[in-house]
Amino acid sequence: MNDDHQLLSWVPRLRRYSRALVNNRDDADDLVQDTLERAWAKSGLWGGVADMRAWLFSIMHNLHVDGVRRPR
Repeated sequence: MNDDHQLLSWVPRLRRYSRALVNNRDDADDLVQDTLERAWAKSGLWGGVADMRAWLFSIMHNLHVDGVRRPR
């Protein structure tokens, strides 16, 4: 499986986690999109990522925390 397909295979699980974090479907989908954008931007690191799941969920968690901290 190539890296793009491996990354996309995590979308359903990322979506479930994002909905648990934000309790809003639209915001959750935005969080998934932001996570995938960040992961693709760092695609050069994929070869060195031992656990893609942990890496993606860490990205999502950090984006969520940044969003909560940011004043509205």
